Amino acid sequence: LAVDYFNFTVTLQPIDVSGNRIGSYEDSRTGQLVVQVTQKNDNKPKPVNPNATSTFSVVQFGHFKLTDQQLNYVDVDSDFSSGQLLYTIYSGLKYGTLLLNGRPVRQFLQSDLNTNGITYQHTASKNVLPDFMGYYVSDENPANHFYSLLTFDIVPMSMTIRGEVLQVIEGKQRMITVEHLNVSSNLKPFFSRHVVFVLASLPANGQILVRGQALPLSGNFSLEEAESGDVVYLHDGSDTITDVLAVVPQYLGKIFLQHSIKILVQAVDDTPPVIHKQQGMAVDDGSVTRIESDILSAHDDEVDSHDVVFMLEQQPRSGVVLRAGKTTRSFTQYDLDQGLIDYQHILGSHYYDSLIFSVTDGTNSIPNITLD
Repeated sequence: LAVDYFNFTVTLQPIDVSGNRIGSYEDSRTGQLVVQVTQKNDNKPKPVNPNATSTFSVVQFGHFKLTDQQLNYVDVDSDFSSGQLLYTIYSGLKYGTLLLNGRPVRQFLQSDLNTNGITYQHTASKNVLPDFMGYYVSDENPANHFYSLLTFDIVPMSMTIRGEVLQVIEGKQRMITVEHLNVSSNLKPFFSRHVVFVLASLPANGQILVRGQALPLSGNFSLEEAESGDVVYLHDGSDTITDVLAVVPQYLGKIFLQHSIKILVQAVDDTPPVIHKQQGMAVDDGSVTRIESDILSAHDDEVDSHDVVFMLEQQPRSGVVLRAGKTTRSFTQYDLDQGLIDYQHILGSHYYDSLIFSVTDGTNSIPNITLD
């Protein structure tokens, strides 16, 4: 209510029968008249900052919080609280929705903005066109509308994976964790249940299990399942040292570039060495003859040549085995490769001899290998 007033004085003065004043004032009184004016609600709400931006960037599938920093109007009619100004959406929001404390709304109050209660949520899975929100602000007089427009520029979501190498023991299984699927995105936050990995190709030497079930080609698992420990790589036990898991990440239907997870297989020494030897070797009486690797050798893909060991099971009848010129009862494949192993025949001895070995790789052994 607007208030106005004026002061006044009332005096008493004698008059004769003809109405003429006679004598002096006998009495006087002062007073004040107060005028109360009820304002007419005929002013539209006005923006506090007319130059404030009306365009906002939102990551695809993401949200944007609207507060009184972005939308703030006042009512110049003093008899109406600005917090009660009503926002009404009359057009737009084709690719998103407004949420008040998590619930979709088409109307909200200035007081909701003041308490950070309004959120724009982008909902379209593939469309990244700008979204618009036409709205008007009104007070208790329906005729007092202020029309305006907000624009939401949608930024395409990006996703990258920089995971660790998966290491597994031959024939065993290894859990695929979030460390192997280290996902980063410009969408913050993103929800792991919506991050899905589709098998682009099956591993060559194993399979992917999700909660114990083999995943077929084009099957998928979620990041949430990996976080829960439900995704496993199972190696098939073959003598391989690497494998690859190729996946195509997706988020709510949006497809990203294929990613490959490298798998390193730790070999298990579960097979004995493979023996290669000739039927025999000829020596001269009393001479020293080199035992070449093309005459006698053992090969094992799972260990180094230093670890493949030949051991004499019994001494030769007509000679001795030398390693670098010294008598020995054992030597390695590496020694053979380096030309360090000789057979020395004893002059005048038998004209036939046999070398009987066992061969081991440290885990597996083969007995009774004979070289005549």
